[in-house]
Amino acid sequence: MILYLGYAITDIIIKSWKTRHIPSPPSIPLIGHVPYLLNEPWIQFCRFAAKYGSIYKLQVWNKTFVVISDPSLVKEILVDKRTSYPKDDWSYSMMS
Repeated sequence: MILYLGYAITDIIIKSWKTRHIPSPPSIPLIGHVPYLLNEPWIQFCRFAAKYGSIYKLQVWNKTFVVISDPSLVKEILVDKRTSYPKDDWSYSMMS
């Protein structure tokens, strides 16, 4: 358990270092932004976008997500410049 906890904390630190330039709301250690997303997450996404801009990051457990709320930026990243931005196949399946 302690070994896993150490791994999880290290993983979070490394991932947050890579995305440190992206704004983010304050999070709770280890669980991140989960409490914000339990009730009506779409409303919280709108609040975050209003406060942090069209690009912000969220931590959900040990995963970091970059949220893009501007439709033109979503199209640019997923369609126009598809090869310039690393992402998984799930991202593309949402656009089909």
